[in-house]
Amino acid sequence: MKELRKKLRIIRKSIDTPTRKKQGKKLLYQCQKHAIFRNAKHIAIFTPNDGEIETIDTINFNASGLLCIFADSCWGKTKVCKDG
Repeated sequence: MKELRKKLRIIRKSIDTPTRKKQGKKLLYQCQKHAIFRNAKHIAIFTPNDGEIETIDTINFNASGLLCIFADSCWGKTKVCKDG
């Protein structure tokens, strides 16, 4: 199990930043197509760890009109944003 986790971590870290950002935009596009996402009042979004796709585009999209709460339990930080 530890070997598998190590292999997956290496694969995640091998993905370059432009690819992670591109995949993040693709995720936002896929979510925007669904009515559940468009009509939601609250949406939970993960903050990416090492090598995961970037979610900043989704966060910025949701920040325009939704009440968003981002909690980073590792650092003990919470950010609440309300736009408009």
